[in-house]
Amino acid sequence: MQCKDGSDRYPTKRSRTVCRDDLYVHIMSLVVSLHLVLCLLSPCIYCPSSFDTLFDNPKLDSDLKAMLKATFFEFYPQGITPQTSCSIEESNFADQFALDSSTPEDTVITISDDELVGEDDEVTSAFSDVEGNEAEVFQVITEGRNEDDSNSSAGDGWNRITELPTELQEKLFSFREERNSKQLDECLEQLQKSAQNEGALMIVAPLLADLLSDDFGAGCSLYHEADAQSRSNERNYHCLFRHAISSSSILSLLVALHRHQPKVGYFFLFYLQKTGRSQDLFLPYSKYVGMFSEPFATCVCRDLKECVENECTIFYLLLPDVYKQFHDKICGVASLLNMIVANIDPVQLSKLVHKLMLKQFQMFGHDCQLLQETIISSLQWDSFEQFCVWQLLSAEGPDIQNIIIILEKLSLEEHPEAFSSALLLLKCEPLGAMALGTLFSLPVSSHCGVVDAVGSHWLNLNPSKYAKYLSQLMDKAAVKIDTLLEHLTRVLIYLNNNQIFEVSEHVLTKSLLKLFTSFPEFLAKFESLYRVVSAYTDELRKKPQGNILKVEQKNKKRKVMNIDDLLDA
Repeated sequence: MQCKDGSDRYPTKRSRTVCRDDLYVHIMSLVVSLHLVLCLLSPCIYCPSSFDTLFDNPKLDSDLKAMLKATFFEFYPQGITPQTSCSIEESNFADQFALDSSTPEDTVITISDDELVGEDDEVTSAFSDVEGNEAEVFQVITEGRNEDDSNSSAGDGWNRITELPTELQEKLFSFREERNSKQLDECLEQLQKSAQNEGALMIVAPLLADLLSDDFGAGCSLYHEADAQSRSNERNYHCLFRHAISSSSILSLLVALHRHQPKVGYFFLFYLQKTGRSQDLFLPYSKYVGMFSEPFATCVCRDLKECVENECTIFYLLLPDVYKQFHDKICGVASLLNMIVANIDPVQLSKLVHKLMLKQFQMFGHDCQLLQETIISSLQWDSFEQFCVWQLLSAEGPDIQNIIIILEKLSLEEHPEAFSSALLLLKCEPLGAMALGTLFSLPVSSHCGVVDAVGSHWLNLNPSKYAKYLSQLMDKAAVKIDTLLEHLTRVLIYLNNNQIFEVSEHVLTKSLLKLFTSFPEFLAKFESLYRVVSAYTDELRKKPQGNILKVEQKNKKRKVMNIDDLLDA
C-alpha cells in the first residue's frame, strides 16, 4: 500500500513518485526468491501456480502490474516453467535474480537481462542501486496495454481511411486539425449516416482512440468533474457519449473503441451518473455491455477494475449507483467485493457504511447460498479486507439465520477475523425463534463457545421471550434434543440468575419436566439441569394457582380508552 499510494491517489503527480516502482520490484524480488525456496523445500504445498496471487493482486495499480510482468515474465501464468528437481545447493537464488552478466547459466531457473528488461528500455532493473546515485532518474512505466500495438492500429486506420466515404474522411481530418467537440459532433453525425456496416466502425475506432488520447490519457482525471457544478466546459468524450445514448451505431463504436481505450467503460458510467435521470440511469450502459460476448457481471467488473486502478475516488462514487441499478446481476459477486475492500480507506468505508445503513443500495442481498459463497471466498483475503467485508455486511443488516449457517462452517483457529466478526454481529442483532434453534443446533465440540456467548447474552437480556422460544423448540422437536440440552446446561453457568425458569408462567420449566419424563435416558446425562428443573417444579407446586387465575381475569377486564372516550367523558 505504501508503494501504491502515491500514484493511485494522486494521478497528476505520478512523475514525482516513480522511485516507489523500483523499491516495490526490489521487495517483490525477495518475495519471489523466498517463494522459490519454499517450492523446493515443500513442493506439495508451494507450487508455481501459487505465483498468481503474488502478481495478480487488486492492490496493484496498472503501472506496477506492467513493471512486474516485464520483470518476472517467466513466473506469470502464461510463462510458468515446469517444476524442477534441482536441489538447494545447485541453485543460487541471489544470482538468479541479479540482473548483471554474472548470472549463472547452469541453474535450471535462469532469468537473463533480455528476459527481464525486454525491448522497453524504460523498465527499471529489479536490483537497481537506489542508494548509489541520487541524481538517477527513474522512468515511469506506461499503462498495462501495449501502446505500440495501439499506435500501429491507429496507423493502419489512417492508411485505410480511404475506404470510408469522402464526407466522413473530411470530417475526420477536420477533427484531427481542430480537436474540439463541434468538429467531433459533425464527425459522429456523418458517421451515423454512413456507418451501415461493421467495417466502417472498425476503421473509425482506432482513429478516434488516437484522436481522443488526450481526453482519456493519464493526465486526464474525472475528479475535477465530480465537483463541477455546471457543464460549461464540454470535453470531447461528452459529445461521444451524448451521441451514443441516442444512436445504436455510435454505441457499437464505443464497443470497438474499448479495445483500443479500456477507460471508455467507466468514463461512460460516470457521464451517465452525472447527466442521467434517476430512473433507468444506466440503461444505455446496459445496452453497451450487452454488445460484448462476455457475461454482464464480467464486463462491469472489468470497467470498474480499470476505474479503481486509475481513479479510486471516482470508483467509490460510482459504486452505490452501480449496485442499485445492476442489483440482480452484480450483487454478491466476490471479485467485485474483493476489488472494493482491497483499495478502500477508512473514509470511503465509513461513507459506504452510512449509505448501506440508509438502505440506498445493497451489496450482499438476501440469497443465503450466494452470501455463503461470498463469505467463504473472503476467508483467503487479508485481515483488514475481511474486517471491511463484515463492516459492510453488518451495515446492510443481513438475515441472522444466514450468519449462523455461515458460522457453522468457520473455525476460530483458521478463520479468526470472520469468526469474531460473526460473533459480534450475532450479539448486536436480536435472534428469532428459528435463528435461536439454528444456534442451539451448532456442534457442541466446535461451537460451544459461540452458543455460550450469544445464548447467555440474549437469555440475560430478555429471559421471558427466549424461554418461550426454547419451549417451542423442545415441544416441536425442531432440533436435536440432546444437543439443545447440552448447550442449555452450559449457558446456565453464564446467566446472572435462573430467572428464565420463572418467567412466562414457568413455560420452560414445564417443557423440560415433560421432556425428562418422556425420555428418562436424559436424566443421567443432564443431571445438573434436572436438579434445577426439579427445584423450580417444587416451587411451582407450592404456589397457589388461584392467585394466578385472579390476575389473569383482572387483566381481561381492563379496557383501553381511546381519545374519543376521553373526550366523551
